[in-house]
Amino acid sequence: MCRTTLSVDWMGFVYDCDFNQMLGLYAGLSGDTTVKSKKHINDLLQAKISGESIAIMDHCYGCTAGSGSSCGGALSAT
Repeated sequence: MCRTTLSVDWMGFVYDCDFNQMLGLYAGLSGDTTVKSKKHINDLLQAKISGESIAIMDHCYGCTAGSGSSCGGALSAT
């Protein structure tokens, strides 16, 4: 999700994924990949965000391993 889609809360603040939103870890649009300053969806209307940094923490390993919730996670045969 974080590479192709942004998560936006009810007030319009932007996050790299749903997990980051729940943790209050704002989108990595400033080049810093740790805790961010708030970015509002209005701030992005004229911005080029392609290639920007993604805010990451330990919970991101679930997605990079292909087991994330909405991150194209692994399927099991039943």
